[in-house]
Amino acid sequence: MEDLENKILYIDDEQVNLSLFTANFSKIYTVVTAKSTVEAEEVIRENQFKVVISDISMPNENGLDFFKRFRFDNFEPILIILTAFVSESLLLEALNQGKIFRYLTKPWNAKELKYTIDQALQSFDLIYQNKMLDLQIKESDAKFYNIFQYSRDLIIIFDENGSILEANIAFLEGVQKGYEEIKEMNITDLMDHQNQLLFRDRIKRISDSSAAIHEYKINIPGLGLRYVEANSCKIEYKGMNAYLSIVRDVTDRKLHEKEIFNAVIYAEEKERSRIAKDLHDGLGPILATLNMYLERLHDKGRVEDFSDILDFSMDSVSEAINTLKSISNNLSPHMLEKFGLLSAISAFVERLKKLTKVKFAIESNLNERLSSIIEISIYRVITECVNNSLKHSKSTEILIKLSRSDNTLNLIYADNGEGFDVKSALEVQSGMGLHNIQNRIKSLGGKINIQSRKNFGTEITAEITI
Repeated sequence: MEDLENKILYIDDEQVNLSLFTANFSKIYTVVTAKSTVEAEEVIRENQFKVVISDISMPNENGLDFFKRFRFDNFEPILIILTAFVSESLLLEALNQGKIFRYLTKPWNAKELKYTIDQALQSFDLIYQNKMLDLQIKESDAKFYNIFQYSRDLIIIFDENGSILEANIAFLEGVQKGYEEIKEMNITDLMDHQNQLLFRDRIKRISDSSAAIHEYKINIPGLGLRYVEANSCKIEYKGMNAYLSIVRDVTDRKLHEKEIFNAVIYAEEKERSRIAKDLHDGLGPILATLNMYLERLHDKGRVEDFSDILDFSMDSVSEAINTLKSISNNLSPHMLEKFGLLSAISAFVERLKKLTKVKFAIESNLNERLSSIIEISIYRVITECVNNSLKHSKSTEILIKLSRSDNTLNLIYADNGEGFDVKSALEVQSGMGLHNIQNRIKSLGGKINIQSRKNFGTEITAEITI
């Protein structure tokens, strides 16, 4: 109902008056006429009028009675009464009714009536605009209330001292408090002393034009210590400065981050132990043998076998160098660093082909380098999977498939081995390194799915956003 035209309804039982009114004002306003209040009712139901002017004296129903009886839908028009004579009782009735804008006598003067109509139109426009504004405010308030109350996020409003002013249903359920109970609380009542100090300091730093995201630890009865992330901004609430915070429980995320951190530490310790074992079992005996040869060379009484001992010593040095290269290659494969993920995997598989009869199939559409973190992590995942298959599954065929689609890297690893119970393997944390495989993928923000059945082999799929 925006931009209403200046539509005027004139009610009079005399046709000459209707014609005169139309002749004077139809070029200025949109004029509609009615010869009775019955006809006027039909016209009003089909139109929106800003001003309705009625003769007071008509055969079936006078204008005052009509205005008093009829209920206008939505916005009421401005009402004006015209009459051929002035009666004190009519004036009192018009004043008591309170709905009449002006009371004019007939015969009317065109200039005077136009002035009155213009004032009536201004009055209608002002009332209309105020009502529309009021409706918009109510609609906005209703939308805000619905968003506030029924959001899945925990939302809270509090003043500069931390006293809680409003909290939505999700917040009440989250902290396990009732509405009246929460109104008596301060937000810091849920925090320990250290977090209270952090909260007060951070709130002071929030400006009128910015929002801030902070993490806090709060204590919830029945749930214990929880980690929450609060996105807070400064607002005006009921004429006072206040703060609105959208709170999310990030406890699971924090615990998962801790699990990943612990897994990384565990993997690093395991790697250190493996390196120490490789050095001790691989390089140690070679160096011990070399030491024996050098001691023999130092013995001047054994000159006759000097040449043989020197050859043995040189062979030991060569073997030590090769062993050291092998250990170093396991730490940071030269092929991976220089030629990329696909080349490193191919080189790794080629070495294994000399030691095993397992058939390997490598499929990939990769034609460009990835970030070093992704390449190293995927390389470790694949080598861990291959080692698992060779050690535990009795596989005869292994498939490694790497594919990239836009910004997504997909990995499929499958073998035709004996298979295993994935749930049990994860629960007992067997020596298969499944947790390391999962955590390496998740540390990249990826998704991983491990499927395996007894006698049906194993399939591991992973998806990473690059």
